[in-house]
Amino acid sequence: MRCSKCRERASVEMRRHHSAYCADHYLQFFETHVARNIKHQKMFTPDDKVLVAVSGGQDSMALLHGLAALRCRYALHLHVAHLDHALRGDAAQSDSRFVQDASSRLDLPCTADRRDVSAYQKRHRISSWEMA
Repeated sequence: MRCSKCRERASVEMRRHHSAYCADHYLQFFETHVARNIKHQKMFTPDDKVLVAVSGGQDSMALLHGLAALRCRYALHLHVAHLDHALRGDAAQSDSRFVQDASSRLDLPCTADRRDVSAYQKRHRISSWEMA
């Protein structure tokens, strides 16, 4: 499979759009679509302060990178927030470090915290359903 733009080896296939992209052209495609949605939905006005909740998973990291790439265009003041729910042990702590490192590389402020939601759930006698 080849990139629809440059004919290099494609990294991502976009079946819905009947196209495929190398890594560089996929980032351009993604940023264009994020920008289009921001404009269409009238999400931001210049100088807005935006808190970006980031888990460290693929979706939230893509959102973070997309907003970071567009922050100058929309004059956004981004702040990253990450919460370790203390449910996944070392993996969650690794996610927290990953988010903090990514925020630092993107020159964005980051607030990361850890809360024991299981203890809270037991203390307040609420179900997992209520916690969600």
